[in-house]
Amino acid sequence: MIRGRAAQILDRLDPRNGRLAITSTFFTNSILMYSCEPDDLQRLLCAGISVDVIGGRGHLAVAFVDQRDFRPRGFPRRVGRDFFMVEYLAFVTYESSDGRQMRGLYLLQSDTPSTLACIGSRIFSHYRFRKVDLTINETGKTRRFISSKAGIDVTISLDTEADGSEELWADYGQLSKPRSFNFQHLKRSNATLVIRGVLKGWTPRPATVVAADIAVIDEMGIAFDGPPKAIEVDNVEYLWRNSRIDT
Repeated sequence: MIRGRAAQILDRLDPRNGRLAITSTFFTNSILMYSCEPDDLQRLLCAGISVDVIGGRGHLAVAFVDQRDFRPRGFPRRVGRDFFMVEYLAFVTYESSDGRQMRGLYLLQSDTPSTLACIGSRIFSHYRFRKVDLTINETGKTRRFISSKAGIDVTISLDTEADGSEELWADYGQLSKPRSFNFQHLKRSNATLVIRGVLKGWTPRPATVVAADIAVIDEMGIAFDGPPKAIEVDNVEYLWRNSRIDT
C-alpha cells in the first residue's frame, strides 16, 4: 500500500482531485430532509468529518436535482449537458489543518440515469454515480420520482397551504440555507478533499411530502425522527470552484 509522501503526490496528480471549475443550473431541486440521533449518522462518515448537530439532531438530505448546462467554467451554455441526479447528503462540519471550522455537506451516495454522467464522474471526480432508471411525473403542483432499481417512490406537493407546512418552516430555516463546502475523504493519503461552491438565486420554499419510499434510507438502519420535511429550490446558478486537498 502506498502511504506517506508518495500517497500525497499521487493524490495531487489524480485528475479526480484537481477538479476543474464547473458551472451549471439547478433547474429544479426537490430536497427531502431527515433528522436523527447524531451518533447514528456519525457512523456513516469518514474520520475527520463530524455531524453538524443542529437542534440536538443530525440531519441528512436527499436531493432530486434536474441539472442543466453542466460545463467547465467559461464555456458557452451550448456545450453544456443536462442530466438528472439524486444525491444523499449528510450535514457535516470539518476542521481544516489550519484550524478553520467549516460547515458543509458530505456525499454518501449519488444516482443518475445518465450513462455519460456515470462515466465522467469516475474519471474527473469521486462522485461515482450509480446508474439507475428514473421517471419524473409532474401534474399541476405535484412532482413524483420513481426508480425501480434504486427503490425510489417519492411524491412532493408544492402546495403547502393544506397541511400547515408553513408552520414547520421555522424549524428548518437553518437547514435550508445554502452550504458552500463539500467534503470527500481520500483513502490513499488519508486527506480531505475540500470543494467550495457558489450558489446564486438560492430562494427555498417549503413543500409537502406526500409519500417518501427510498431504499437507501431504509437500508441505513437509522431510526429517523419521523417522515421527512421538504423544500423546493429552482433556477439556482451553481459554480464549483477548483478543489483543494487538506492534509
